Amino acid sequence: MKIGLKDFGYLCRHLRVKDRITQEALALEIGVAVSTIERIENGKVIPRIDSMFRILDHLNYELHLVGKIK
Repeated sequence: MKIGLKDFGYLCRHLRVKDRITQEALALEIGVAVSTIERIENGKVIPRIDSMFRILDHLNYELHLVGKIK
């Protein structure tokens, strides 16, 4: 599945709810504030790449980045 960065919040919420993980539990596990998870899921911020990988790793989702050299 290809997703744009704007879709990340939706994906994060979907995976978290599917796995029955609270925002509080996810935030504690990856070392960020609950408000950060809320803002990510609401599409208000895009997480730093390291936070993105920690979130997805905790939610058992594998992400592959594809780049293009111009």
